[in-house]
Formats: sequence, C-alpha cells, structure tokens
Amino acid sequence: MCLALAAAGPVLGAAPLPLSTPGGDLTLGAWATLQLEVPRGPSPPPPTVGGSQTNTAAGSAHGEDYSLDNAQYTRRTRLSISHLAALAWWEPSPSWQWLAEVDGLNAAQWPRFDGGEDSPNSDFSLSLERLYVDYRPGDAWNLRLGKFLTPVGRWNANHADPLTWTTTRPLISQAAFPTNLVGAMAYGNLPLGSQGLDYRFYAAGRQHWDGTAPGSAITRAAGVRLAVPAGFGLQVGVSALAFAQLKSSPDHSRLVGADFVWHRGRAEFSGEALRRIGSDAGDGGERGWFVQGALPLAERWWLTTRWESYKRVADANATRSALVGLVFRSGGHWVAKVEWVRPTTAAPGMPQGLLASLTALF
Repeated sequence: MCLALAAAGPVLGAAPLPLSTPGGDLTLGAWATLQLEVPRGPSPPPPTVGGSQTNTAAGSAHGEDYSLDNAQYTRRTRLSISHLAALAWWEPSPSWQWLAEVDGLNAAQWPRFDGGEDSPNSDFSLSLERLYVDYRPGDAWNLRLGKFLTPVGRWNANHADPLTWTTTRPLISQAAFPTNLVGAMAYGNLPLGSQGLDYRFYAAGRQHWDGTAPGSAITRAAGVRLAVPAGFGLQVGVSALAFAQLKSSPDHSRLVGADFVWHRGRAEFSGEALRRIGSDAGDGGERGWFVQGALPLAERWWLTTRWESYKRVADANATRSALVGLVFRSGGHWVAKVEWVRPTTAAPGMPQGLLASLTALF
C-alpha cells in the first residue's frame, strides 16, 4: 500500500510511486473500488417516532424518510465505482510531513443514479478526506494541523476500503459524529508495556460535516482518545468528544465510546460501542455497538462476520444487522470482498442483501 495509507493503518504491500524532489520525498498513491449491491428486497418501512411514521417531501412518494438514509445503501441492484481516491504524502524533512487525500464517491454507476430509486447520498460527490501537516520531533509528542479523520474508535481512522474487512462500515462509525474535523491535534506514544500508550487530544473550529452526508455546520469540537495494551495481543481504547452543531437552533452534543482489537495469530476480533447525548437527544440520545471477527481460512482467504446494533434519535427502537462474508487479499494490489447482510429488524438506510467489492491499489 502507498505510504499515505500506511500512515493510517497496516500495509498491504502495494507499491507506491516515490518521487525525489528538491524539497524532499513525494509519494503518490491511489485506490479504487468496484462495488456490486443486490438488495434483498424492497426498502424497509420508515422509522416511527412516538408511534407514527415519518416522511419527508423527497421520500413521501415511496413512503420513506430519505433524510435518515446513509451513503452505503441503495434500493436497487447496482454496479458502481464507489470510491476513486488519490493521495499525496510529502516529507520535506524527517520532522515535517504533509498529507492530502481526495475521494470521489460514486464516480460511475450502472444503472445511472435516479433520485426516485436511490438514496440521495448515492449521487456522485467529491470529498476532501484529509489535508494536514505534521510536525513529528519524536514518539512522545507530535502536532497535526489541518483537516483530519476524527479519532473516535478505531474504524473511522482506518476506514479506507483497502484497510477494512467489510464492504460497508458500521453505522455508529459514520452517523453519530463528524467523521472529519478541521483544527489541531496533539498525539504520540508514551512508554507503557510492550506497545505503549497512544494518545490523541484535538480541537476544531467552525466547519461542516463531511460532504458525503447531509448535516449541519460544526461550530466547535474538542475530544480525546486513549488506547492501551492489555496483554495477549489485546488493545483497548476509550474516546470522548464534545461538539456544537448549528441547526435551526444550537445543538450541543457529548459522546463517549469504547473499543477493542484482539489479534490471535492471523485472526482479528474487534468491536466498538458509543453513546451520544445532545440537545435533540430525545429518548436517550443515540447509541450503538458492533462486534466483528476475521478468521483465516487459507493463506489469503478470511471468513468475516459482524453483528451490530444502532438507535438513532428518530428511531423508536434499536435496529440490528448481521453480516457474514469472505475476503481475499492478494498480498499486493487487490482486495476482494463478498458478504451477505441481513437486518433483523426494520432498518431504514441500512444495507441488506448481497454486497461485493473489488479494490485495486495503484
């Protein structure tokens, strides 16, 4: 994998394109995902709030609340280039690094996007995922300035398709908090056990939620994430985030979460849980969790499973979904995934049915 992706997660082995420049080393990389979605059946019914169904003008013709749909769901069979991302990593000196990542979502679709048949977030969009500069004098402390992935849990900081075990991401990793922030972050690793204590403290100013999903302006945010080794290949983490969101009236939210990852040989087990309370929290706010496993079947094949639960403010009850799939990692430039997703309760916006993807690294 290119160096830019390696900065956020494990290396898969794809060769980057290093360039020597008078101002330092520049590395270029890219990845693209071809995705197939075959929904299991008609879209589930809309959620209920206080015992009554909700609809918006955009979705009333189909009896759905499209305002709750997410970018990874479609109502019809579709083949698409779901991601077309480019990255650049520049190191003018050993202590200074610069990273930029741009992601084109739904770059091409067959059949073409239709607002009457697809979620509004299935249309093409261009997202600036990351653009920051790092000052890294050593392991103990470092400073990051710019736009970065919000360090809540593990998934959001490592959600690029080449780094994940599933075609879709858990809902709690994309719907409960801003996935990107613009501001400053202090981070590093302090001696503790065999792996050390990883810490991240960050603050952000006025901005917008990620452009791939509807949202409102973020006026300010501050948070912390800590991750510590617990022995026997287990690492546990905790996250806390407070942010103010400008809707029709100011909304102040507080979020807490916990996560873990356990490696046993080539197998990996992980999970996250979080709860968000805000001014519009309603009955208990938003809360959710997921647990996931990847078990090796052969040298390059893994069996994947995931069970997740999520309750949004607008939902009367939590919705749950189960996933089982296969993953092939070539050890170089290709990652193939196929999975079956089945919501166990009515879950507007959650994917269901057969999902498959092929990711290529350049």
